[in-house]
Amino acid sequence: NNNVYMVGDIKQSIYRFRHANPEIFRNKYNNYSNNNGGFKIDLLKNFRSRKEVLDDINTIFDPIMDEKIGNADYRVSHRMVAGNDMYNLCASTNYNMDILKYNIEDNYKNYSKAEIEAFIIANDIKNKVESKYQVIDKDSKKLRDVNYGDFCIIMDRGGSFDIYSKVLEYYGIPAIVWHDETLNVEDDIAILKNIVNLIIKVKANIYDQEFRYYFTSVARSYLFDYDDNKILEIFVNNTFIDDKIIKIVKEIAINLDYLTNNELLDIIIDKFDIYEKSILKGDIDACMIRYDIFSNLFNSLSSLGYTPYDLPLYFKNSKDLDIKYSLNTKVAGNVNIMNIHKSKGLEFSICYFAGLSKQFNDQDIKKSFLFDDKYGIIIPFYKDGIGDTILRKLFIQKYYEEDISEKIRLFYVALTRAKEKMIIVIPDFDNEEDVSLIVEDDIRLKYRSLYDMLNSISKKIDSYSKSINLDDIKLSKDYNIGRKGKLPNIFKEDHKIEVNEIKINNEEVSDSHFSKTTNYLHTKEEVSNMEYGTYMHYLFEITDFNNPNTDNQKILEFIKQLDLNDVKIYKEYEFVYEEDLIRKHGIIDLMLEYKDHIDIIDYKLKNTFDPNYVDQVNGYKKYINNKTGKMVNAYLYSILNEKFNEIK
Repeated sequence: NNNVYMVGDIKQSIYRFRHANPEIFRNKYNNYSNNNGGFKIDLLKNFRSRKEVLDDINTIFDPIMDEKIGNADYRVSHRMVAGNDMYNLCASTNYNMDILKYNIEDNYKNYSKAEIEAFIIANDIKNKVESKYQVIDKDSKKLRDVNYGDFCIIMDRGGSFDIYSKVLEYYGIPAIVWHDETLNVEDDIAILKNIVNLIIKVKANIYDQEFRYYFTSVARSYLFDYDDNKILEIFVNNTFIDDKIIKIVKEIAINLDYLTNNELLDIIIDKFDIYEKSILKGDIDACMIRYDIFSNLFNSLSSLGYTPYDLPLYFKNSKDLDIKYSLNTKVAGNVNIMNIHKSKGLEFSICYFAGLSKQFNDQDIKKSFLFDDKYGIIIPFYKDGIGDTILRKLFIQKYYEEDISEKIRLFYVALTRAKEKMIIVIPDFDNEEDVSLIVEDDIRLKYRSLYDMLNSISKKIDSYSKSINLDDIKLSKDYNIGRKGKLPNIFKEDHKIEVNEIKINNEEVSDSHFSKTTNYLHTKEEVSNMEYGTYMHYLFEITDFNNPNTDNQKILEFIKQLDLNDVKIYKEYEFVYEEDLIRKHGIIDLMLEYKDHIDIIDYKLKNTFDPNYVDQVNGYKKYINNKTGKMVNAYLYSILNEKFNEIK
C-alpha cells in the first residue's frame, strides 16, 4: 500500500561472510531511481565528519568504486556532502588526510611492518597530545585540546593488536582493544562450569580424579585463593568433606532435583559470593556481561530440554565450540584499537588506518569442493591428475569480483569513522599501475590488499603524503620486555633462578565404595520398599534425637534404644580414603561418639545379616578406628524389624 520506507547504504554492505547480498539493495535502488515500484531519496549529506574528511574520502573512492566493482556508482550518485555546520569554526589546524609513508631500511629489517606502523602511530599520537592539537567538543561545539580518547586505530584484522597495545604502553599511552571475546576460555566462566560439575559429582557421591580437578580449580580461583600447600593437605588427609567449598556444594546439591538451569546458576552466584568477589578480577562490567550471557545460554538449554544433570555433558561436547560475545565498552581517556567490522557504526575524532598491506584471505577458493549460489556444487575432475573445470574458473573470477567489491566497501566503512582527520600509515608507493588507466583490463581485479587500492591512485593522493624517517621515531625492541625499556630484574645476567622440582609418582588409582551394588531389574515391590527405606533414612537424618518432634513410631522406638547421655552425634558422616591404591568412599548413617568408644549404626530396611552389608559396616569400623584410635562398635539396624545386629 505504498507505506514501506527502507533505509540503507550499499556502500556499507560488509557481511558477505554471513551471506549478505548487496544485489538485493542495488536492484531496489535502480528500480526506485526509475520510479519502478517506489521512488528514491538520496541522503547524501553527512553530519558526522568535517568537509575536509569527506572531500578526501570522495577523492579516494571516485576512481575505484563503481557499479561493476563496489556495486555503487560512487562518482555519479554516492559522493558525500558535508552537512554539519558545527565544523565551520575557524582554525589554523590542517584537517586534510595525512598519508605517512615509510621505507624499511637495512638497519630496521628485524622489525615487522606491524611494529614499525605501531611506533609511527604512537609517536604521532604523543606529538598531537603534547602540541594540543585541536578538535571539536561535541557538547560545547567549541575547539578543545585533543585527548587520548579522541583517537582510534583501525585495522582490517586483529592479528597485531597485542603489538599495538605493548607499543602504546611503552609510550605511556593508555589503550583499549575492541574485539570479540570467547566465552569458553574466560576464567570466571570456567570456574562456574567447574562448580556445576562439582555439584553433580557430589550429588552422585562420586569422588574421582575429575572431582579433584574441579575442586582444585575452584579452590585455587579468586573465589577462595587456596595456596597449593592447603590443597595438598586436603588431598593427603582426604578432608574434602570438611572443607567449606564442599559444604557449600552439598548445600546446593541437596536441592538439585528441583532446580532449573537458571535457578542453579543464580544459587551458585549467590552462595559463592561471585558478584562480590568479581572485584578481585577487575573489569566488573565485563564480568557482569559474561554472567548475563551465561545465564541466557542456560535459559536456552532449558528450552531445549537440558536439565542441570545434562550440563556436564554439554560442557564437554561444546569445549571446542567458540561462543563469541562483544564487550563493546568504551572507556574514556583511552586510545581505541579495533578492526573495521567492529568499528562499524562508531565515530572518532582522529582515525589511524594501519595494517593495510596485509593480503586478503582467499583460502575459500583453494578448496577442492566448492559451492556457489550461481554455479552450484563445483567439483574437480581426474584425468592424469586433478584438473579444474570451466565452472571453477568462472567461480574464481566471480569470487574475486565480489570479494574485491566488498573489500572496497569495507575500506569505505573504515574511513567514514573519522570525524575530523584521517591518517593512513603505509609502506611507500611503488606506482606500478594507475587505476585511471583502466581500459579493457581492469587492474582493480588485481587488488590483493587495501594498500593496492591506494597504490593504484597514488598520483591522485600523493600530495597528502609525508615520508617518515624511522631514525626520528626511535624504534626499540624494549617495548616487548618492559615498559619504557626498563628490564625487570629477572632479566639481569647476574640473576639466578632457583628451581625446586616436585616429582609426583603417577599411579593408577581405582575407585571403590563400601555400599552394596546391584545390576539387575527390581520388582515393583522391591522398588516400593527401597523408596520407603529412603524416606525413613530422610526422617532419621532430620529428626533431633534429643528433642524428637515427630509422631513416627519407628523413629521414637529407635531413639528409645539409644544411650544419648554425654554423646556427640554425627549424621550422614561422609569420608574418602585410599588403601592399596584403591580409593574408598562411604557415608555413615549415624555415629555416636562417647568418651571411651564410638558406636556406628547403619540403617537397613531389613536383612541385616547380608554379607555385603556386614562388609560395608566393617569397612566403616576400620576407618573410624584408624582415624580416632578409639574402640568402635558397629551395628546394622533393621527399620522394619526395629532390631540391632551387632557386627563383630
